[in-house]
Amino acid sequence: MGPWLSTMLKTTLEAQAILTDAIRKTSEVYTEALAAAMKALADLPRESGELHRRAVERWLGLARTNKENFVAAVNQHPSPGRRMRHEIN
Repeated sequence: MGPWLSTMLKTTLEAQAILTDAIRKTSEVYTEALAAAMKALADLPRESGELHRRAVERWLGLARTNKENFVAAVNQHPSPGRRMRHEIN
């Protein structure tokens, strides 16, 4: 393996490690945020049915938007064979 190829491989592996770490950290933060939102929804007083219903609808709308944006970002990845086959409802 020549020095150019060795450098290119090292750079690629470092970039993949950085991306993997960023994805891991993002997933952790997303999980914490999801837990906090679910707790907040669960803690809403059930007596105010309309408030509770609207809050749940807003949360579901936000979750759908995030899912659609994530799928779009994955589908824009330039690597062949990395297309996400996922139907968005």
